[in-house]
Amino acid sequence: MEGKKLSWVLSYFKGGDNSAVSNSLYLAYSTDGLHWNELNNGRPVFTIQGIGGSRIRDPFLFRKKDGTFVLIATDWTIYGTPEAVSPDYWGNPSPYLILADSDDLITFTNVRRIKFARLSEHAVTLRRMNGWKDMHCWAPEVFWDAAIQQYGVIWSGDGSLDGKNNINRTYINYTSDFVSFTEPEIFFELKNEGQNITEIDATMIQHAGKWYLFFKGEIDDAKDIQEAYSRSLLPGSFKIMHDGKYVTRTIDQDNQGYTEGPFIIKALDEDIWYLYADFYRHDGIFGCWRTDNLENSPDKWNFLSSSEYSLPARVRHANTILVTEEELTKLKTR
Repeated sequence: MEGKKLSWVLSYFKGGDNSAVSNSLYLAYSTDGLHWNELNNGRPVFTIQGIGGSRIRDPFLFRKKDGTFVLIATDWTIYGTPEAVSPDYWGNPSPYLILADSDDLITFTNVRRIKFARLSEHAVTLRRMNGWKDMHCWAPEVFWDAAIQQYGVIWSGDGSLDGKNNINRTYINYTSDFVSFTEPEIFFELKNEGQNITEIDATMIQHAGKWYLFFKGEIDDAKDIQEAYSRSLLPGSFKIMHDGKYVTRTIDQDNQGYTEGPFIIKALDEDIWYLYADFYRHDGIFGCWRTDNLENSPDKWNFLSSSEYSLPARVRHANTILVTEEELTKLKTR
């Protein structure tokens, strides 16, 4: 892709209801990282049927080393299906993720459901004794770890691998083929005075020899986006930044934004970054923050006005992938 004109493609599902149509893969595109246009006339480009809960959320697209793509998404719920054990979502979490392959982001094949939150029988028994359901597996993302020549899949799971608590952490499984995966291990966990604190929806970006990780932290029921960094991709290596202050609160640390599902992109021609976060209480409204330095303190991030950026209606938990001009033309034509 070096030397080619690039644009972003946004992957997302739609809020508003729990239908299979809304909980499908949608795509949009942008040439400037701020203004996003629907593809496929706002209709889903990929749906699943008869697999898990027949619904996907938090879709993430990744370009593999061979140039083809993999889709990985939350297997939203078996609620409303014959497998359901209770009549609500929270009683029917899924420890699985949904994957599919694509050559062109138009046709998706080899749809599969793989269990990532794999616990021992003893851990499962402990969870059940405490009244906890299966560990959920949410918000997956993929990166290539050149140091070990493996892909890492990170995801949010509620609980420890020994079954002794149900606090959300970020876990990782490794793979070379997106078919077979290693056992899960903790990739990142948020702590406060030695206590584990709930954190979900981790997303990462690399710059100048560091990896920056943005996530929804929930110290004291915070529900806003925080930042951590590491010089490697080793599990456990990320350190919290800015004394745990929240980027999406900027200078007003007492005013909760109630954000989750962040994604971050770098402008193609300058050192400007845009952090997007889902105002989940508004079911489809995103905020956007801009900075010229990923290590800026929260008060140095600029919260953009709604006139400075635009996304399709009802976008939920989105993420992006870079595509060439030729690939985007094919998508727009389709």
